[in-house]
Amino acid sequence: MLSNIVTGIFTLSGLIVGVLLEPLKAVFAAKSRNRQQRNEQSAIIIQCASDSGHIALNLNYAYRARMAGESLALEPEMNLVKEYNQVRDQLRKSVMLLRLHGPDGLANKALEVNKSDNSLYELLQESNSGEFSATEVPERVQEAANVLAEQIMAFAELARKHST
Repeated sequence: MLSNIVTGIFTLSGLIVGVLLEPLKAVFAAKSRNRQQRNEQSAIIIQCASDSGHIALNLNYAYRARMAGESLALEPEMNLVKEYNQVRDQLRKSVMLLRLHGPDGLANKALEVNKSDNSLYELLQESNSGEFSATEVPERVQEAANVLAEQIMAFAELARKHST
């Protein structure tokens, strides 16, 4: 009889503790989902910004080669433009989603990455001091590409801190 009472008390106390801990478990699950979502958005931003910088340099090369008198096929260049627009669109969307979900420090750093990408975009048709050489990247384009790479690295470091 005594063992049945002790078993009943322990069962009832376990049930009470379980019910009381359920909201805490839900909070931890929500934080885990938010962290996972933030990690996915950060990875998309890093990938899109890196791809955007690479494609921008290729488009600048194609522009300089064409202006220097080289004959280039139009279809590969148009495919690059299409891919570039898709990557930049995905970057903008991901930055804004991160802005929506936070944290603010990481979202602000993502905005800086987007601004650096926009700066590189503005230089797509840049030449070397008025000359068109397909072999040399214009100084302003190279500087903008370097700034974008630095912004991506800084964003990645901050994203890693927010992922743990």
